Amino acid sequence: YEISACLVGSEMCIRDRVSTQSTGSMFLRSSVLLLILYVVIQAQRLPRPSELYYSQVTLQLNLTDGQQPLVGLGVWAQSPNEAKSLTNYRYNILKQNSFHLLRYDMEKEFSIVGDGPCNTRAIFPPMNGTWDWLHKAIYIGQNTFEKWTLNYWMYTDTNRTIMLGVNPNEPDIPVHYFLQTPAKNISVGFLNWQQNIPNQTFMIPNNCQNVRKRI
Repeated sequence: YEISACLVGSEMCIRDRVSTQSTGSMFLRSSVLLLILYVVIQAQRLPRPSELYYSQVTLQLNLTDGQQPLVGLGVWAQSPNEAKSLTNYRYNILKQNSFHLLRYDMEKEFSIVGDGPCNTRAIFPPMNGTWDWLHKAIYIGQNTFEKWTLNYWMYTDTNRTIMLGVNPNEPDIPVHYFLQTPAKNISVGFLNWQQNIPNQTFMIPNNCQNVRKRI
């Protein structure tokens, strides 16, 4: 009877161990499936970048008339609450800047190219957001930009194609922006995206303080 009980007990122990292993295996498979599902959902979740931002950028400008591409560094910045926006580049080959400041609070745009004069023109609110187009964009898959594999979203209308590439793990932080129009292609890489805008980012240059308005 004792031998019989021992054997029965051993059998129960074996059954318990097999049952525990099966449960653990099922839990592991379920966890892997949930992780894969989460990655797929994240990969196709529409990015929601902030419209308040400041970032140093790399830039490549290709004109469709066959001129040599222009490559440079610069800054993109925007503050919707202040109704201000800035793009400021310095091209490596030309050794010159391209400065564009939108001040909707003053209803003016200020622009300077190279050593040229400051030009202004009237602009009127509301200010368009950089990412207004994203709610109409479609997910087009992954591609490589520099050292990153990014998820890309694209929007096309009659005059332009826009794409945004984001890291799958940080879908709300832009990494690569691409704009194609009949006249040019612009590729912008964001280097240090942040929502803290340095003081004096939207200051009007001295040579723009007293210029005649160009409508």
